[in-house]
Amino acid sequence: PSGGNRQPVEWMVFTDADRIREIAGQTAEWMREVTAKSPRSVPPYFPLIVRAWDMGYNSVTWSAPVLIVASAAQEAATGMIDVTLALSYLDLAARKLGLGTCWAGRVEGALKGSAAVRESVGLPDGDPYHYPMMIGYPKRKYYRAPERKAPKITWK
Repeated sequence: PSGGNRQPVEWMVFTDADRIREIAGQTAEWMREVTAKSPRSVPPYFPLIVRAWDMGYNSVTWSAPVLIVASAAQEAATGMIDVTLALSYLDLAARKLGLGTCWAGRVEGALKGSAAVRESVGLPDGDPYHYPMMIGYPKRKYYRAPERKAPKITWK
């Protein structure tokens, strides 16, 4: 589904392990730069991720075999909603195929904050709506949903 059935979402699929690792490295470098400039304004895990990267541990893309970036152009009136819907449906379909997914929020932060990362990924300047997702075969299977807070519902 998409707003007005406009279907504005475009997909970039990265399957080359070296390329995905390069994007992860650029994301770690962006985190390093942001932390150096303003250490008190970054999430507390940024320095941990950078240190892990420096020690050879990839906690950015977790060595996922596939990185997908869904995006929509500025003209898409419901762009971010459409990207979110498309990725949510991909998330559900992947599980049915035995694949695991993970929304790549660290890479998303770098896409928002670093022109170099955007250029490296090939995200057009006119595409302000985007989000990456990692896909691969999960090491573990979960047989129940994680515990959730009770929903806050107001009936009127």
